Amino acid sequence: MYSVIIVDDEALSRYALHVMLSKNMPDLNVAAECEDGASAVQAALRYKPDIVIIDIKMPGMNGLTASKTILENLPGTTILILTAYDSFEYAREALIIGVKGYLLKPLIEKEVTETLQKITDSLSQNRAIKNKDVEEKEIVSLAIPVIKRNLVASYINGTAAPALLAEYSPLLPGLTDSGFFMLFPLTQSPDSTLPFSPQPPADTYKQIIESISQMISFHKNVLIGEVSFHVLPLFFHISPSDPSWHETACMLARKIITLLNQRFKLKSGAAFGGVYHTCQLFKSSYQEALEVLPALLPGTVIEYTPVFNSAHAVYPYSLEELFIDSLRSRNTERAHEYAQQLLNEIFTARNSLQISKEYSIQFLSALKSLLHQLGFRQTSFDLYPFLCQIQSSVSEHQLKEHVNYALNSFLEFLQNESQEKNYALMKKINYYMEREPIQMVSLEGLSSYLNLTPQYVSKVFKEEYHLNFTDYITQKKISLAKPLLEKGTLSVQDVSIQVGYSDQNYFCRIFKKITGLTPKEYQKYAKTL
Repeated sequence: MYSVIIVDDEALSRYALHVMLSKNMPDLNVAAECEDGASAVQAALRYKPDIVIIDIKMPGMNGLTASKTILENLPGTTILILTAYDSFEYAREALIIGVKGYLLKPLIEKEVTETLQKITDSLSQNRAIKNKDVEEKEIVSLAIPVIKRNLVASYINGTAAPALLAEYSPLLPGLTDSGFFMLFPLTQSPDSTLPFSPQPPADTYKQIIESISQMISFHKNVLIGEVSFHVLPLFFHISPSDPSWHETACMLARKIITLLNQRFKLKSGAAFGGVYHTCQLFKSSYQEALEVLPALLPGTVIEYTPVFNSAHAVYPYSLEELFIDSLRSRNTERAHEYAQQLLNEIFTARNSLQISKEYSIQFLSALKSLLHQLGFRQTSFDLYPFLCQIQSSVSEHQLKEHVNYALNSFLEFLQNESQEKNYALMKKINYYMEREPIQMVSLEGLSSYLNLTPQYVSKVFKEEYHLNFTDYITQKKISLAKPLLEKGTLSVQDVSIQVGYSDQNYFCRIFKKITGLTPKEYQKYAKTL
């Protein structure tokens, strides 16, 4: 169905044309009839017709001026002019400005029908072509994100080939033979060393990809891949002749980090792999970016350097492990000694300042991940200011000072927090022990009440009471059993059950181990007192 506006200052002419169209052209719908050029322009802007049939000679705004105005605002409109032989010069001018044809007055029904049939056939053909173009564009627009993800996957897997890039270049004009990976960690698993935010809900990843895709839409050279193991990969195609690519990449990475923080409450960072100049080697850039992830802290951008793969520069992992083990056992003095040994190895290995900085950052990353292992929230100690100091260090001496300051601040924090935390924790433990019948007390129940792991509760308990949890409960049960035995009104089996031992023989063995007497011997002894 196509819409038509009829414009003629003679009412009879408008009526006659309307009748012809209704009779012979069922695909045409007369949207409006107008008696002058000005009202024709208003009607056209309102109804946006496919066809306007307009008399060329009318009072006020004539058909020629009205046609020109309509075509300026609605260039897709088809205009037919109504003219007589004596105004053919006007018709010639109308054809120049874009009018598609004319009908001679007086109108002949057959000529009107044939002319409009040709126009509607042309409109149908154009509409079909337009619909096909729109459909093809929609298909391409849906396919492009998939193509980008597949390309990134082929880069990661090492299956990309120059022919593949050449095939997709018409659709993705930003593709080049050079580039590198940038990785954004989005979560932290319980045993991860990455000091980042907790894992977001599954559907959040889809929202993250959509938001970042929108942000990088103007960067035709950047491809976004699928989240894998909670890491989002982006590939940054570069032109080696463009000196600004590095600055642009860093700015884009920081924008993405900010977006993840502000919109999704995720504290992330960006790890860059090395630049390669053939797509078959893009896989190496991905692997290099993965290598530097453990040294990454929230809010930072870190780049791969040969330090992570150099036989001459080896990070002292063994000392780091000894340092961490010492802190786990609450031996702060020993931990400080191992930390100093670790830092001495970093600074006496004749590393470059940049390598020493990266190792120092890796050490700070270990401090951050240690918080979770010790039962603290990772946000409880902010390492970011210390990180900034390390990155801004201009000499090895200054770098040493900054790292030692960060270390001492961290150890002081742990000592103060541990004391406060243990005090608050012991208050809760004592409350639980007083509230619950001793027969019902268990390490698992206490841990569940405190929302902590049994291992951690057992460790804190032993530090405070200098007795492990099981021995403490055993002594409490035996202390409860003594007055019951002294009364002599209950059998040994009844006493055993009351204090939480269903096995009388086991109770007797435990009782003798602690008191040196069997329950019956203790009863006899109590009567002599």
